[in-house]
Amino acid sequence: MNITNNAPYCIDTKPVLLRFGAVLTMAARATGLWFVLAITSAFNVLVAWQTRATQRRQLADQSAHILRDMGMTRGDAIRESGKPFWRV
Repeated sequence: MNITNNAPYCIDTKPVLLRFGAVLTMAARATGLWFVLAITSAFNVLVAWQTRATQRRQLADQSAHILRDMGMTRGDAIRESGKPFWRV
């Protein structure tokens, strides 16, 4: 896993999820259950968006002391919390 450059406290899980997704896609195609995979994938995206929105809202509410402990400035927190939930 890689640490993303724009948010040092976020871990980039895309490589792991892409490999896992590829395995699921092959299994779904082999068994003919592609619609189950599609519904599961859509649900996972919605859960990720909700989690991201909640975390960004909480980040915006943190005190300067907590932000300093995380290695962030108030500007970093405002910039990160201002992103739309669909943007990583």
